[in-house]
Amino acid sequence: MTTVLEFAEKWRTLIELLSFIAAIFAAVILAFEVCRTKRVLDKDAKWRRRSQTFQLYTSERLEITEKHRIIRDHFGIKLGDIISEKQARELSNSPELKSAARFVLGKLERLAAGIELEVYDYDVVFKTTRNNILGIYGVYESYIKYTRSRQPNVYNSLEILVERLALESELRGLHLAHGYVSYLNRTDDAEL
Repeated sequence: MTTVLEFAEKWRTLIELLSFIAAIFAAVILAFEVCRTKRVLDKDAKWRRRSQTFQLYTSERLEITEKHRIIRDHFGIKLGDIISEKQARELSNSPELKSAARFVLGKLERLAAGIELEVYDYDVVFKTTRNNILGIYGVYESYIKYTRSRQPNVYNSLEILVERLALESELRGLHLAHGYVSYLNRTDDAEL
């Protein structure tokens, strides 16, 4: 009788051991599947973020260009020109010009804030619109400074994006847009 009990005890131990091994194996498979699913979802999220970034700027580019053209035409701005401090004050006092400038800068601020929050993709912006953003910022920098005398935090996300774009462009040895003073060579009292 004891041999039957010993035999049954050995089988029970073996079954418990096999159950434990099976549970570990199932946990490993589950962990593998979770990691694989996360990679797929992350890749999908990255693709969607890139797609949304491209669609956003593409859909708003014409409107930004039209509003920017109002400013360019009024002041006779050509490639590489910037708005002077006097023009910044004039722009701020003209409802039509101010509205156009606020539209352009507001759209770019929204894009920049979206990049900060990782809603939009920085790499897409860098590769597709870097020079446009740097050039537009260069044109409006005096206006932004003038506006900040009354609203200190206005266009902060845009400034952060511009500094990042300029710094990375220079570190990669890429050409900076006309109208944008080199970020690495700029001093606080740089004349605009």
